[in-house]
Amino acid sequence: MIDDGERWKGLDVVWLAVDSCDRVAAFVTAGDGPIPAASVDAVEDSEKRVCALPACADHQILESMPRPDSFIALARRGLFVYDWTGARYELIAVPQPPLIAGNADAAIRERALLARLPHVHFGLPVIEVSSIGI
Repeated sequence: MIDDGERWKGLDVVWLAVDSCDRVAAFVTAGDGPIPAASVDAVEDSEKRVCALPACADHQILESMPRPDSFIALARRGLFVYDWTGARYELIAVPQPPLIAGNADAAIRERALLARLPHVHFGLPVIEVSSIGI
């Protein structure tokens, strides 16, 4: 189930999730991307909390963009970063090594586990909305 979108409509916010390998990803909504209902209340400060962590990972940016700073900041904290493109979430940045939810700061782990995606493997170039149940 997804949020009705009104609360975050027009705002570029981040929600977190965990994949089948217990790795954490950040999903950037670009102001219009769907958010799992379970994650709606954790959106407000998720990006801020992640970026407060020390940088501990190298990263690779897969898409050229004018201002990649926030994507880089998230990837440097070990998160895969996906961005909403209007129809699906596309992989923008890959961390090396990735953050494992079990090793994450408690606040990050709690937020990520709200959207556990057991049939998804982060690192895929595209994640369709239907594959994550929203």
